Amino acid sequence: ASPAASGVRYWRPGDDYLRLDGSVKGRQRFDLAQEFNQAGGATLMLVSTTAGSHGINLQGASRVVVFDASWNPTNDLQAVFRTYRYGQRRAVTVYRLLAAGTMEEKVYKKQVLKQGMASRVVELADVERHYTKEEIAKAYQVDVPADDPDEEGDDNLETMLDDRLLQELIDDPRSSCARWCREIRAHDTMVDEAGFDQITAAEMADAHVEYHRSLHSATRNARCPECGLFPLQHSWARPYVVCPRHPSRPALLSPAAPEVQDLQPMAAGGSESAAILKFVTELPTLQNNSPYCTPQSRAHYELEIQENDGAWVAQGKPIKSSVVRKKHLREGISYKFRVRIVHDSRPSEWSDASAPLMHGRVFSQGIHTGMQGAPQAP
Repeated sequence: ASPAASGVRYWRPGDDYLRLDGSVKGRQRFDLAQEFNQAGGATLMLVSTTAGSHGINLQGASRVVVFDASWNPTNDLQAVFRTYRYGQRRAVTVYRLLAAGTMEEKVYKKQVLKQGMASRVVELADVERHYTKEEIAKAYQVDVPADDPDEEGDDNLETMLDDRLLQELIDDPRSSCARWCREIRAHDTMVDEAGFDQITAAEMADAHVEYHRSLHSATRNARCPECGLFPLQHSWARPYVVCPRHPSRPALLSPAAPEVQDLQPMAAGGSESAAILKFVTELPTLQNNSPYCTPQSRAHYELEIQENDGAWVAQGKPIKSSVVRKKHLREGISYKFRVRIVHDSRPSEWSDASAPLMHGRVFSQGIHTGMQGAPQAP
């Protein structure tokens, strides 16, 4: 029987739907997007996530269906933002179809975890957990549920949904959605602000230090402090360097200049402020495989401050933390900081000076920035 006689309607490419994948040329992609956004044309666009996640606008659509969850949540978010973007005048609904009991479900849980971490650290959001810590700990274990022929349905499917179309599909026992859908989780975003999972000051400090150490993990041109050989390729995060002239005697290098950030007034209209200093170069320890380290070894930082390009002044007792807060910085004075490492009474050379700062501002090469630039090679 013909499709018309059997009551089956087929989607015709070019008329009812359009397709965009990696085989479509750049100019054709723009033309397809323009055609789709025009009223009265195709009502469906099949888009490859990687090919269509950047550079096109599909605000003619108001519903996005994501079939395959990516390990990188930004891939899926960029695909969604092709529709949820400037020029969109309607509410956008996103559907994510996941096969229960497979790695797809686990991948999506990892997406939620990664997005939550990014929101807590980068955006300082106070997020709500959509999955428990126990669920996240089992993110790589696939648990296939046993089929129960007597089970009439999941209670979660009876929840009243804000999406009228999805609610109608769930309520219709003849629809594939009602027969095959095991669970529906409805939420506005991957992570919601809740009030009980805000990042702590200690977590923020640790995250900043790890970020700066990864930022400066690239090699630098170092000079051996013992024999003067230059250049030696070395990482900013490592305190020791092995010189080819004396490989059995690693040399303790001068550390990277302190990172200065989050300079804030102590009180509104006050004359004093505080700064957070981060030391990128690690202290030598057994854990980071530094030479000359034993269980009895001791290492610490020493800090000096310069006011208005004057003399360097030592700051009190040794520092063992890679993040410190310097208080009582006075208004109208330009401050610079430098640091050195002392390992078993053996001091390194002093680091370069940090970017100058003055009561609420950090200056780098005459430009107001949130932090100083990358350390410069000697």
